[in-house]
Amino acid sequence: MRVGISSWTYPWSIGVAGVPTPRRPLRLSDLLTRAAILKVSVVQIADNLPLDLLDSTELNNARDRATKLGLTIEVGTRGVEPDRLLRYLEIAKILNAGLVRTLISCPDRRLSLEEAEPQLRQVLPKFAESRVILGLENYEAHRCIDLANLVRRLESDYVGVCLDTVNSL
Repeated sequence: MRVGISSWTYPWSIGVAGVPTPRRPLRLSDLLTRAAILKVSVVQIADNLPLDLLDSTELNNARDRATKLGLTIEVGTRGVEPDRLLRYLEIAKILNAGLVRTLISCPDRRLSLEEAEPQLRQVLPKFAESRVILGLENYEAHRCIDLANLVRRLESDYVGVCLDTVNSL
């Protein structure tokens, strides 16, 4: 088992929508440093620290810093729109990440699992080709058993459930 932290470990330090921004928000480099100080081996950079806003130099620097610190990176986003997932697949490849975590719905658009399924089917061949796993995180919109059934229907070794045990609360 590997132990890690997520950018959601520090939501108030990074910033939360609808709340005043911290005076000095936690940046990606700060998160990597904290992970090294805590002696964890994995850092999941989730949707509260959006990687698609970084340029290639920043992504390459993050990859190199993580490697130097002995950290494995996982990336995360929200939504299953093919363009979004394929962009995050490219980011994962730059960061040498083996996992892209996503939520089925975004705050402005809630999808049913039936609506999400064809979008996931569209991108899964690219994830398999790149050997990157797509993790569908549970949260209040969908029951874990329903996500598990979706994963079974998708019949791919490159999709699974990212089970956050606190999300059921």
